Amino acid sequence: MRAAIYARVSTASQEENTSLETQVENCLGLAASEEWEVVETISETASGFELNRQGILRIRDLLRDKAIDLVVAYAVDRLSRNQNHIGVLLNEVEQADAHLVFVTEKFEDTAVGRFVLSARAFIGEVEREKIAERTQRGKLAVAKAGRLPNGTGIGLYGYDYDKVAKARGVNESESETVLRMFRWASGGVSRYQIAVRLNDEGVLTKSGKKWHPLTIKRILTNEAYTGVDYYGRTKTTVKDGKRTVEERPEADWIRVEGFTPPLIGSELFRSVQRRLSQGGRVNKDGQQKYLLTGFAECGFCGGPLVGASMRRSKTGVYRYYRCRGTAPTTLRPANCSGRYIRAEALEDRVWTDVWRVLSDPRTMVQDLANDLVSDEGKLQEEVDDLRRKVKDCVEQEKRAVALFLSGEVNQDYIEERIRPVRTARERYELEITMLEDQQRVGWDAEYAADALENTSLDLKEGFDSLDFDGKRDVLARLYVRVTAKDMGNVKVAGLVERPTIAQTSASRRGCIPRSRWGGRRRGWRTWWFPRLLCPSQAPRARPAGNGC
Repeated sequence: MRAAIYARVSTASQEENTSLETQVENCLGLAASEEWEVVETISETASGFELNRQGILRIRDLLRDKAIDLVVAYAVDRLSRNQNHIGVLLNEVEQADAHLVFVTEKFEDTAVGRFVLSARAFIGEVEREKIAERTQRGKLAVAKAGRLPNGTGIGLYGYDYDKVAKARGVNESESETVLRMFRWASGGVSRYQIAVRLNDEGVLTKSGKKWHPLTIKRILTNEAYTGVDYYGRTKTTVKDGKRTVEERPEADWIRVEGFTPPLIGSELFRSVQRRLSQGGRVNKDGQQKYLLTGFAECGFCGGPLVGASMRRSKTGVYRYYRCRGTAPTTLRPANCSGRYIRAEALEDRVWTDVWRVLSDPRTMVQDLANDLVSDEGKLQEEVDDLRRKVKDCVEQEKRAVALFLSGEVNQDYIEERIRPVRTARERYELEITMLEDQQRVGWDAEYAADALENTSLDLKEGFDSLDFDGKRDVLARLYVRVTAKDMGNVKVAGLVERPTIAQTSASRRGCIPRSRWGGRRRGWRTWWFPRLLCPSQAPRARPAGNGC
């Protein structure tokens, strides 16, 4: 019998009798006595109330691949404290023809055994809620006593935590830097310029890293520097493995007195807040909106196109799209030569093209079918060119990693540098896959026309009266992807679902194929063409674990 051992604790300081080492040791002892083959041993520190834990995900992968016959844990509450999650795991164990085994309790795969297991999980869930309630009451008591109950990590910049007084103490060198930040900001210096100045001076953050505009903003908007602290200002929730932070009503806040000495006066703080509220992208009507945010990428480097606005005292605000790489950061200079594109012109162009496809899909598909016949010989050239681009991206990623390993750059630089390169590489690889599919299976014009026609019937209703959110919903449903260098070089692509399952290799794997339509601009025309595409290859819609 092939067994996978799973051990879990909620915190690194878990008591000895349920530590990771103790759990693994007892599980290994049971496996040895039963002569089971231990395929994998998984240990993690995570909440037992979450299902999307790395260790549990690994167990589920092993079950899905039928690589194990037994899941061995120390106790049921180590596996999960949520009875619903226990039910999910039980079903997956059944589908893999496997069994659950616990060191401290016997479990029979019967109705009674299931009930006992579910009841124990419920008890663990109740106990977790009791612990959370007791912890919350303790934190409230600490806050009312004049101390912040939350763990503050490395601490607030400008202060050192005094363990004896259980309060923050002023760090002289850092506090001087904080005061300079606020004075600069009050005088009109931007967050970016403040970060550049500090980096040029060699001043590091609390964690020893370079400064970023976002880090500067967090300091400039933190009221604690005026000596004002609140507990319970925000609420953190975790759902499906995603952590979100929401602000509570002001009536629920608890003011903590005397925990943080003030570094700046309240008038200077208010002056900085007024300056920050006068950002260049915000006018009296609110923040500028950009229809293609998240749908457009740079034709030069493959980076995302983002919104940018410029004020004109007489004519108001001009909206543009620009590549994110055209603006320098505090860690790197500008790395793209892309141009600013007028937002109204690009949005009108894309929206007109979407309507052209939806209004007469059969004519558009037939025109493209005729055009593709003459271009068939160029497909291999496109594939070869894309492969060269993929190779260049891989080399750039390797060079960046080498710089990090040598200690010449930090992690922030690596993330800033690799993210657009990786995005471009994935896009090139996707295009290679589609072109190779087209070479192999050809192109079915009737299939494409059916797909576009069925989609257009659904989307055309109320098309002319759509508001901003409605238009973005249409772009999302069509998986629109815009690549632009300037208004003379714009390409639009998208995906539509086919109404029936095609008899392709993808459908035999249980995938419902989609048609891809994309295009090349020729004169005044934009050509749209569908291609069979498994949903797992769809940009921004890739389901995890599909394997296609």
